[in-house]
Amino acid sequence: MKKVLISEEPVLKVIGRDDYDAVIVDVGATGIPISDVAKKILSDGSGKELHRVCMFSPYKNGILATSKGKPDVIYVVTDMEDSVDKRVRVGMASGMREAFESGRLKKILAYPFCVPENKELLDFVLQQFLLTSYKAFTWSPKAKTFDGTITLAGTTDDNCAQMRHFYEELLSTEIKPKIDAYESILSSATELVDKNKEKESGS
Repeated sequence: MKKVLISEEPVLKVIGRDDYDAVIVDVGATGIPISDVAKKILSDGSGKELHRVCMFSPYKNGILATSKGKPDVIYVVTDMEDSVDKRVRVGMASGMREAFESGRLKKILAYPFCVPENKELLDFVLQQFLLTSYKAFTWSPKAKTFDGTITLAGTTDDNCAQMRHFYEELLSTEIKPKIDAYESILSSATELVDKNKEKESGS
């Protein structure tokens, strides 16, 4: 089973339809949503509840349980003074760590918190978003036992198309070479074991 999926549709279109256990959102120190998507996700009572929780425990990431039929909210604190790519990297890594450590969330939805208007910067941010989601599976010890999926969705149809393109690039430049190298090591180890067995049987 693939652990990272790329959505063909924007986050706000799939969030209420595809039965996600949780969605990762970006907030300030007191739980106030930062990105436009986070503001829409937290526009109901969950936003007020999250603000109340974070007023007592500011600057802390966590998970807010919501009413039945709605995804829980994995909230991560990001600093508005940081660069947009850092906010995406740190936020995504923190959100995935919360998901891994929860032990109960199996179907997670995530989106890039910052969507710059500058195309070159946007491309870089989306690439960092994808790369962080991939690397998070090697950073966190709990990731090894995570048996769910992380779905990455853009904020627009164009975002989704860009992400699918960059994900294919990531597969060919980062992921596939490592898989090939790992399989090569396994193959070499198997050959060595077989040779040792032949020597032992011949002696």
